[in-house]
Amino acid sequence: MTFTLPQHLAVIALVALDVLVRGLRYRSLVPMPLARAVGVTLCGDAAGAMTPVGIGADPIRFAASWRSGAAASAVLAAFVTEFGMSVVALVAGAAILSGIFAGAAGQLAHRLEALAAPSWTLRVLAFGVLPTVISVAVAVRFRHRLPPALVHHLRDVRFAMRSLRPALLVTTGCLTLVSLAARTAILPVLAVGLPGMTAGMLIVGSYMLLVGQAVLPTPAGAGGVELGFLVGFSGSFTGGDAGRLLLVWRFYTLLLAVGAGALLLARAGWLRRTAMAAPASQDSAHMEVNSSRET
Repeated sequence: MTFTLPQHLAVIALVALDVLVRGLRYRSLVPMPLARAVGVTLCGDAAGAMTPVGIGADPIRFAASWRSGAAASAVLAAFVTEFGMSVVALVAGAAILSGIFAGAAGQLAHRLEALAAPSWTLRVLAFGVLPTVISVAVAVRFRHRLPPALVHHLRDVRFAMRSLRPALLVTTGCLTLVSLAARTAILPVLAVGLPGMTAGMLIVGSYMLLVGQAVLPTPAGAGGVELGFLVGFSGSFTGGDAGRLLLVWRFYTLLLAVGAGALLLARAGWLRRTAMAAPASQDSAHMEVNSSRET
């Protein structure tokens, strides 16, 4: 299996679209320059992908946004809104794809039933159950290390949520759907032209893998995603094509954005240079709040 230059360029464009759309979504909820919103999003991707249950994502985004002068309650309301719209978009996407590609969805579900077979027991334990248990245990162990400000302002979230306009919620949901569509299209673009693979299988399979990557408690769904990929597409590839496709897909859907976010985290000065220029009154109010907390 070889990947052509047009395929790589198309996939890079899809990755850029996904990051841009999620930056626009975050900026619509927490006003700030688009460059910073994209940077905060990428930093959250990096921290979330490297921590169990993604517990590192929101504290990083919270700290970066709050240091820019954004109200803590507004940032937390943005997190709640993003989560809610993501759940709605995931359910809507699953319903749409199941209706359009019902045969492909049923075929993939049938193949995934092989994970319950005795011959797969050790592999499921090694790559699915054990990493999940460890990840949940680590997340519970470090849950008390959330930023104090994040915890203190949780009670203010409901008031910030009440101020959100319905039009803003609709915009957030639409942007989430565009982001999901861009990420779902990556695998079909990489696998275009492969014999024995239908568009429905690729689209539905890609969507299921993305859902697994998002909901599995292991960092970036490690273990479970790989098992699902190999089992779901079993018999569809020859030789090492499955492994190569899996590696390239993981690179574009995970490692590329995580690498960019890690670089931004390592160069905190980038975030400061692109920080929102908060009004002087807001800065002074922010300093007063900090001083009152210290006393």
